[in-house]
Amino acid sequence: MAEPAPTNRRPTPAAPARRGPGRLGWVLALVVTLALVRGLAHVAQWPWLHALLAVPGTALHEGAHAGVAWILGAQPQGLSLWPARLPDGRFQLGSVRFVPVWWNVAAISLAPLALAGVAALCVGAAVRARSWPGRLAGVYLAACAVSSCWPSGVDWGHALRAPLSWPLALLLGVIWHGAVWWALHRMWRRP
Repeated sequence: MAEPAPTNRRPTPAAPARRGPGRLGWVLALVVTLALVRGLAHVAQWPWLHALLAVPGTALHEGAHAGVAWILGAQPQGLSLWPARLPDGRFQLGSVRFVPVWWNVAAISLAPLALAGVAALCVGAAVRARSWPGRLAGVYLAACAVSSCWPSGVDWGHALRAPLSWPLALLLGVIWHGAVWWALHRMWRRP
């Protein structure tokens, strides 16, 4: 039997394992997100344009209230995402009503703070997206979440009038942000 002819080819090295998006991708996504946040704040001088561009953020903000109210049994009702002009000339971008109980008021009122975690997850999704429309949608949603994550003055007023409900709010906040941290860690490491 004939022996195979020797070859002079070197074996090709295996491609290095991709560990996930690089730091540059994360930094660029954060810079674009912060620029969009600044842009959303700038268009606030044109109330109707701001209301239109802020619809995703308004939905996230009011949805956070409604979601936590539903989880805590506070019977959310009357969810509105339609902007309304207040008597003093300002705009109210949305609202939701719920039935408060002494132990759940702060958690429901401060629920939009959880949108900071949603914004981080949206940035992570933008970094991992394989297409430019997906990346732009991710950073836009992140910017809307950042822009709407701060509770309104009315929200703070409700929360401050119910100091006995703060421990539940803090516990839910720690659990939520721990879950977000875990998800971001997995996004960073996964290819």
